[in-house]
Amino acid sequence: MNTYLLVYRHPENYTGTADTAAARKAWFKQLGSQLVDPGNPVFERTPVGTCGTPLPLDGYTLVTASDLA
Repeated sequence: MNTYLLVYRHPENYTGTADTAAARKAWFKQLGSQLVDPGNPVFERTPVGTCGTPLPLDGYTLVTASDLA
């Protein structure tokens, strides 16, 4: 089983809602034992370079799966 790191990047001025939080919790529940680490949101950011249009890292999740599908 492989471990995958999912990273989240949101557009500027993105604001989550109660509905998006509920959808995220439902998705984590659906993952079951494949959810290794639900991750954490990123609260402070510091740029380390430029790569075009900035989409700051907003969080991560670790999951296990046999493949990306």
